[in-house]
Amino acid sequence: MSYINEAEEAGMAMRRQFGSGAGAKKLTGTADRLLSALQNRNVNQFVTVLVKQYGALNMDVPLVFLEISKNERRFQEIANAFLLGLCQSDEENRN
Repeated sequence: MSYINEAEEAGMAMRRQFGSGAGAKKLTGTADRLLSALQNRNVNQFVTVLVKQYGALNMDVPLVFLEISKNERRFQEIANAFLLGLCQSDEENRN
């Protein structure tokens, strides 16, 4: 599995952990903070938000995120894939 697929799968797994109701609001807030870090090309902010959220959900941080420190392009690819997985609906995932 490529690191892009791993990142997308990680986003989908985190989305499932949030669930619905109050979790959906937290998901939106987390996605907004991650998107802001991505748009500002701020790797440290992205990782901070990511690690805090994984900790809050009592999940292990996937190893794919070690790749984001390698270069700017890798950060952009992995962060975008993760956010796509995090924000896509279950119906989109089935197709």
